Amino acid sequence: MNSLQASPVPSAKPIPFAVLKVQLKQLVQQYEERATDLGVITTRDLLPLIEDYEREHQVVLLTDPQKLAIRPYTRTAPDLEMTLDDILDLLKLVCAPSPVASVSAPTSKLYHMPRTSSPLVAHPQPTWKRRLSTTSLHTQVPGPSEAMDLCHKTSASDSVPNALSTTYEEDEGDEDVDQENDEFDQYYRRSLALTQRLKQSEQSLASMTRDNDDRILVLQNRVDEMTELVTKQKRELIEYKGKESNSLEQISMLEQHIANIEQSETDQKQVYLSIKTLFDEKCEETQKLQELLKQKEQDLQHTEVYLCHFRHEFMQLNKERDRLTSLQHDLVTELEASQHTHTELAEQRSENERLQQLIDSLRYDLDAARLEQQQQSPLGLHSTNPLILSLEAELEEQLQKKEDENAKIMVKVKQMEQTEQRLRSAESEKNYYKLQATEAKKDLDRVKDELLHLKRTLDADRQATPSPPASSSSSTASSQPNIWTLSRQRQRKMGQGKRREIMDLHESRSMAHQRSLSGTTPMVNNRLSRRLQTSDKVINSTATFALYTLLVYIFGIVTSTFLIDNGLPSGLEQALVAAASTQGGVKGKLFEMLLYWIEKLLFEGEAVLA
Repeated sequence: MNSLQASPVPSAKPIPFAVLKVQLKQLVQQYEERATDLGVITTRDLLPLIEDYEREHQVVLLTDPQKLAIRPYTRTAPDLEMTLDDILDLLKLVCAPSPVASVSAPTSKLYHMPRTSSPLVAHPQPTWKRRLSTTSLHTQVPGPSEAMDLCHKTSASDSVPNALSTTYEEDEGDEDVDQENDEFDQYYRRSLALTQRLKQSEQSLASMTRDNDDRILVLQNRVDEMTELVTKQKRELIEYKGKESNSLEQISMLEQHIANIEQSETDQKQVYLSIKTLFDEKCEETQKLQELLKQKEQDLQHTEVYLCHFRHEFMQLNKERDRLTSLQHDLVTELEASQHTHTELAEQRSENERLQQLIDSLRYDLDAARLEQQQQSPLGLHSTNPLILSLEAELEEQLQKKEDENAKIMVKVKQMEQTEQRLRSAESEKNYYKLQATEAKKDLDRVKDELLHLKRTLDADRQATPSPPASSSSSTASSQPNIWTLSRQRQRKMGQGKRREIMDLHESRSMAHQRSLSGTTPMVNNRLSRRLQTSDKVINSTATFALYTLLVYIFGIVTSTFLIDNGLPSGLEQALVAAASTQGGVKGKLFEMLLYWIEKLLFEGEAVLA
């Protein structure tokens, strides 16, 4: 086996048919693993696949004459699909056994004469088996037995004179077949991957050997019959010449059919091109849809980011609400403490009144005792005077302490009342500023709507009426004073005045609060001052931010609207004057409304802050 794998032995004699069938079956299976069509090989790939298989497995499937005999068929129909049975039928038809030289000389001329007709026995014209897509144009291929009969009839018609000299060669051929079968058995027993297939091949080989022996006997009997048919074939030559002309006509018809097929192929190509253009359009549309999908995803991401910011602001507002809730809880606690202090103060007042009554009764008793003592014994006056004076001093001292404690309690009560009043005022101020901020927001929305309506009206009027010449507008702009700078300065001064007024108001309130809380304890004073400062800062920043945001937004919209509509770079008032001079009617009312809102927000904002 190693010697066989190392270098294949070139032989001019073909291998046995059974071995060839097994080898070709392996070739077809190997081709199935690489191709999409199962069990089918095209004629153009037949010879290259056989040569590759021979080089790979170091075997010889076909001899050179057999390959040369098959090559014309592969060139005539290169796209023909052939199964394993088709390949075997082709080999049986094309690679017939070579004629053997005979002693009889009279038949040499018949041997060298080329055949121009088929045998006398009527057999169907052999055609190749196609797949289901091409079977409508071809007839069925004859079976292996009919092809073998036809091959032997053809060889017998060419070698009738040599029939008596083939006995010795057939014996030698049988010996060669046995030897090759032994080699084949040894070769396939050593194969580990194809053990099961080897058993099946041996069984089929044995059955085919028996069949071939039987067929040899039958063919030997038919050789004698073929000698009688030779004379008949001569008469049939004339008939087949007529058939040849018919075949030529059929060939012309087939060529015409091929031309029609080519025309249909061009039509199919045009259909393919149209389908391809349609596919390209669909691809472009799909790409546009993908881009639109990406844009939608980006919008979704922006929306998610906005939602995150909104959630963050919502959490901050919740924290602020919790802080205000805790502040309210502290205020409630302090209020309860103040109520408790009021109750203690009432109890202390009642105690002081009781002590005052006791002191008055004691003082009255003391005066009575002093008077009685002066009346009874004038000498004992000097001895009792120190005791009376010490008692009186002690009573006065106790009374002074009680009065001081009462004064402190009164001061503390006043401080608590002032603190409660300050907290109530801060709460009311906070609510007032909240109300003012809400009203400012509503005014801002209303002004936005009015400005939007005004802009739409101005756009409609500007499209309806032609614009004034540029020269007149420029001369008017140059002649009019630059009021935009003055309006900005006035706005800046008003803003500074408002901020100063707010700061003075809070400073005065904070100073009054400090004076009112100067007598309280340090802990209560610090806590209340921190809370009041925090609330003042929150209120101040909220009101200032709301007002200035409103003013800046309105002035930005008004400035951009009128500068774009009129093309005047000089300012808001010039744009208003130019618009009022060029347009009237509804525009005048809209401008008056706009000026009314601007004056209200600019000049009456101090009342809101106050």
